[in-house]
Amino acid sequence: MNVNGNDIYIRPAISEGLILLDDIGLGTLQQMDKDGYNPAAIIITSPMNYQAWVRIYQGDFNSEVATQAAKILSERYSSDKNSADWRHYGRLAGFTNLKPVYNRPYVLADRCNGKIATKAEELVLEAHQKVKEAHENTLARVVAQPPLDPSVRADFRHIDPIQYATAQYQRLSKRYANNFDDSKADFIITCDLLRIGITENIIKNTLKKTSPNLETRKIGHIEDYLDRTIAAAHRRLQQSKTK
Repeated sequence: MNVNGNDIYIRPAISEGLILLDDIGLGTLQQMDKDGYNPAAIIITSPMNYQAWVRIYQGDFNSEVATQAAKILSERYSSDKNSADWRHYGRLAGFTNLKPVYNRPYVLADRCNGKIATKAEELVLEAHQKVKEAHENTLARVVAQPPLDPSVRADFRHIDPIQYATAQYQRLSKRYANNFDDSKADFIITCDLLRIGITENIIKNTLKKTSPNLETRKIGHIEDYLDRTIAAAHRRLQQSKTK
């Protein structure tokens, strides 16, 4: 494919715990080493231009935390912010970079030890805290919305939950762009559907069919995730009734 004019990219398995910093220089890599965020793999994508894969943990993979960790490092080291998420593609070494400005240089693997970054645990804790704060802000906004009374719910008896959820995911994705968070969207939509009287089983089925990348985000514990999301939505709606 490369010889036919196609760039070749790779994305690690989600269980590898790798996040990408794109479009950084040698000085940035040296600073990352000093700071304890030593990359597991360094890829030379063009002369004096690098991508760094930083391993923050292995095993169970939390996409929200990984995305937040990527954003933290991207902000800290001024890498390409559009690449700061848990599922971004990087260039595959051994093939050429076809951007015209570079005259087709080979993409090279510079240093690939596969090790977890020295300060990975510290970074994960910071990312966890930011995710928690973001969730709390989202929940506060949801709680502030008044619940629908039964007479209003009747107006929604003909709603198609799947069509509604699909439209809401699209609206939220467009509104928040790079800050779009799948799990927050799940929670908001669950609250909406509970408000209008949709049953828990239907909500579960709706999220399974419409929630973006649910099978990869919550691999191995989808049912538990949906149960927790619905339970959290019930709690927040109950809180809004008592205020």
